[in-house]
Order: sequence, then structure tokens, then C-alpha cells
Amino acid sequence: MKSFLKYWLFFIISLSSTKAQDSTATKSVRNNDFLKRIINSKEYVYSSIGDANCILPFKEGVFIEKGQTLYKTPKNLYIRLDGTGFLYRMVYHNDSTIAFNRIDNTVNFNYNIGAYSFSSGEDLYNYGGYGFWKNSGTIRRYNFKSNEWNAALSDKEIINQYNPINNAWFDPIENKLHVPFKTIINDGLKDNEPQKGKVNDNAFTLDLASMKWQNNGKANKNVIEIVRNSDLAISTQRGLMVLFHEQLYLIDFKSNKVFQYDDNTTAQNVFKMDKGQLLYHQGKLLHAYNPRTKIIDSIPIDLSRFVALSYPVIEPCYSYLSIMLITAFLISIIILIIRKMRGSKLAKEKTKPVKPEFKFNFSETEIALINMLIAKSQQNLTATISEINYTLGVKDKNVGMQKKIRSDVFNSINEKYNILFASDDVLIKSIRSSSDKRYFEYMIDKEMIESITAFLASKNEKQ
Repeated sequence: MKSFLKYWLFFIISLSSTKAQDSTATKSVRNNDFLKRIINSKEYVYSSIGDANCILPFKEGVFIEKGQTLYKTPKNLYIRLDGTGFLYRMVYHNDSTIAFNRIDNTVNFNYNIGAYSFSSGEDLYNYGGYGFWKNSGTIRRYNFKSNEWNAALSDKEIINQYNPINNAWFDPIENKLHVPFKTIINDGLKDNEPQKGKVNDNAFTLDLASMKWQNNGKANKNVIEIVRNSDLAISTQRGLMVLFHEQLYLIDFKSNKVFQYDDNTTAQNVFKMDKGQLLYHQGKLLHAYNPRTKIIDSIPIDLSRFVALSYPVIEPCYSYLSIMLITAFLISIIILIIRKMRGSKLAKEKTKPVKPEFKFNFSETEIALINMLIAKSQQNLTATISEINYTLGVKDKNVGMQKKIRSDVFNSINEKYNILFASDDVLIKSIRSSSDKRYFEYMIDKEMIESITAFLASKNEKQ
């Protein structure tokens, strides 16, 4: 009995201390052009998350370590601390000062880390996130009467990816939440991938009015590859803009198309931005606020300049009935063809067709590059861009020409490898440089070295 009372007293004290941690006082901070632009915006502003203390200053408790998420509704501006339900509402602002009050009564935290935040009208939501050794697909809506976050009940739980980027996107016009594929993390199970989780490629859309999820089919494998390895995600009015391998892509759920930005310099500028900045896209600009340097900046990114790629976001979904009808139709055609062939009595000598020899060779330059990469990989080393430029004979050309030639040669080698070995894997792989994460280095996996070496040797013998 004494032990129970001891734990109960400790729990009450913990709750009291959490509530007392710098939570109820009005927080007044200096206003700036970034916040003014958001406050005065008449268009929908997607929520953005920055580092701890990026807007509201805290000096103690759990508040000091939590990232801060901005919500803009038609009438209000809010800040929620990431991984918690702690919510602050703007109560006053002028040209120089902006003040916030905490309005929630919640005490729990670390249950929705990295959740996707969005608003619909004056309603505030956060979806998914990680906590207590699992990620979840719970949708939470703030209750302004009880001043607490409540679970918004849906017909099923769809778990979105939260790491390395959040893959959800909200459409404020149709009031629908899109998730291209599910990623399930359960740190208590052995078969889950560390950090990134186990992928289920089913794509879903939630109708916020009915709270029912619709299965849209399977996500394209290229989309999964891009989103699973992106460095940054920004919600825009056309879809989810992501940064992958220093390229900007636009995942447009409504048109079911994937786009790539036509200006690589802009993508590199986004890649070089400091982490933890508050970002949001509106019109033709990506607005940024760096809380560390207090610098406010804008990068031109015109959504109309994204160029459509050849693959969709979600592969077409065919019902079993459609498949059965198509199969029955094909069988009928085959039966008719067989009957026609049997009905015709032509005395022709049948000759066995000779299969033409398949010729598909690597160029001398490509072979030189492959051999260099094999030598590097066998020594557990990677090849730098400078070494590749030297091997390709483009070290004296301008940077733009070097990049184009490298890209063309890499694509040619990988395509030929796919055809020759009937494989979907690429031969030449890129990894981040251990000395400078802005650049890539290249290698060939050891399990591929034996097969490609044998192939090149056989070609040399024939010659």
C-alpha cells in the first residue's frame, strides 16, 4: 500500500511540474516580416515546423527541446510544440511585437513526434508521428471546448511515413488527406527496418467529411524510392514538393503525376539551406526564416516550371471483375485463332527460325569507367567526381558539361546492365561523401563485381 501511494504521489508531482514549466505565461516576441506575411495572408498557408525556440523562447522543462509548428487559419495563428499537444494562440500583434498564450490543458507528450500538421477552416489537426516505440495513424483534432486534443475516429488506421520526411499531403480545397504509401515502425519487432520502418505500398486518401479512407492502388516504385530517401518535404498547393539527390520533385496526387523542377541550381540552393528553418511555399516563392541568424529570405520556385515524368504517383487499380472480363476476352480471341489455323490446310514445310545473335556492348569509355569503379570497390573505396571526370576525359570541361556527360554515361551503363542481366538494380550506385554531405561518390556493389567482370572478360576473349 505504501509503495502504491509513493508512485501515485510521484505521478501527481510529475503532472504538476509539467504544467508549471513556463507554460501559462504570455510569450511576447519580436514580430518580423516572415510572421507578418503569414498573419496577413488571405490564402491557405501550410503548416511549417522549425527547431526548438525558433519563435517562442523557453528556458526550462520539455519546452526547450521541442520543435515548433506554425498553424495559420483564416482567423488565428497558432504554435504547437512538436511531439506534444501544447498549443499557443496569438493574442496580440503589431509591427514590432507579437504575443502568444498557451490555451491547451494537455499534459502528455512524446506520443506524436514528427506528426503531419494541417488545418481545415478553424480546425487544427495533427496526424501520425512516432512515440512509445511505434508510429501510428491516429488523426487528432483540437477541441476548443475542452482545450484538449481528441482522436478523430476514422474507419481504419493508415500509418504514414514520418522519417526522413512526412509523406502525407492535405488538400484544403477538397478536404482530403493523401498518403502515397504506409510505413510501419514497431521497434518491438525484429522484421522492421531500423528508423525507416516496413513499407506497405498501398496508397490511401481520407475524406475529412466522412472520415473514411479509400484505397487508391499501389504506389509507383520510383515514388517510394524518392520519398523514402528525400532530404526535405514542403506541402504546396499542387502537392508534396520533395528534395531528392539535389533535385526537386513534385508529387501531384490530384493529377496522379510526378514532376521534376527544370532548374537544378534552385534545387541545390534549397539543399544548402540550414536545417531547422521555418519554410512555406506560396505563389511562386519559397519563404524561409532562419531563427539562428534571424535572416528572412525567399527562393523563386514556380510550380508551373515542374516538368512531368513518365511514371504516375499511383499505379492504376484494376478490380478482379475487370481482370476476369479481360482474361475471358483474350481466351475467346485465342480460341478463334486456333480454330482458324486448324481450318486452313496449307502444305508448307515448317522451318525452325534461327534466333539472331544479340549484340549489346559497352563502349570503351564505359568499360574504362566500370573497371575503375571495380578496382575502387575491391579496395572498399568509392570514386570521387574528380576521379570520374578524369576517367571520362572531361576534367578540363566546364562544370555543366561534366555533369551532363557523367549523367549520360551513368544512365547508359545502368540501362545496358539492366538489359544484359535482366535486372532492375543499377550497376553504378551513389552515396553521400563522408567528408562533405553535399556531394556524392560512386561505387559498384561487391555482389555485382563478379558477374560484370566475367562479362567483360568474355567480350575480350571473343574480340
